[in-house]
Amino acid sequence: MSKGIKKRVKQFERNCINFTEFSQYTELPFHLLNSKGHPFFAIGQIDGFSFKSPFFTVESVDPCQHSAVLNILAPFPFQEGDVDPSNCIQTLLRTNSFVSVELSKFSGFSKVPISISDCLTICDMMEEHVRLPFMAGETDFPKVIWQHTGGNQINNVATIMLHYQNGIDSQVKLNLCTKDKLVTLNAPKGNGRAVTVKDLLSIEICPSAKLVKGIIEIQVNRKEERKIYFN
Repeated sequence: MSKGIKKRVKQFERNCINFTEFSQYTELPFHLLNSKGHPFFAIGQIDGFSFKSPFFTVESVDPCQHSAVLNILAPFPFQEGDVDPSNCIQTLLRTNSFVSVELSKFSGFSKVPISISDCLTICDMMEEHVRLPFMAGETDFPKVIWQHTGGNQINNVATIMLHYQNGIDSQVKLNLCTKDKLVTLNAPKGNGRAVTVKDLLSIEICPSAKLVKGIIEIQVNRKEERKIYFN
């Protein structure tokens, strides 16, 4: 047995008698070491899928029975088979899986310097492409032709292409309202202009002196976050 394992065994022999101290490991992850000084693995389940893990927190302790109920933590990124603690583990996830252990059968424990999370935050990239023919004249008020519909969560990058095809006016103008500023996009007759903005809220076409026609193309890439809980 290595000096490091012997040191952890001695630490466990001192601490395991103090169940008050041991019970404080509800928020601190640790390994349990078997008689050979190797991490103990338990099998847990997430949505019907089994995983093996050597990471635990204390759910409850029973000093009279010298036993404890441990929450089995799932390492992320997920790994198949036995988890190699030396691999790059980003976080440990709380689960609804538990295991009862008799502490006298273990030679020690070792703290794990990895954070614990209640959920995973997943970022989904969503893409929206809109092609809008338009017509505007002198009697029209400014028209909102596109508007953000994602609620309070605004996290997008949008490219707007304005094509001015037919009309008497020398140019057509759009107002692009973002979270931080107002951007103006002008396109001369017979030409197209494009601009890319961040956090687009709405697009408004301005009135013209005479009837004008064209096409507006909108490409919106937005990031949506969702949380997945395993406990």
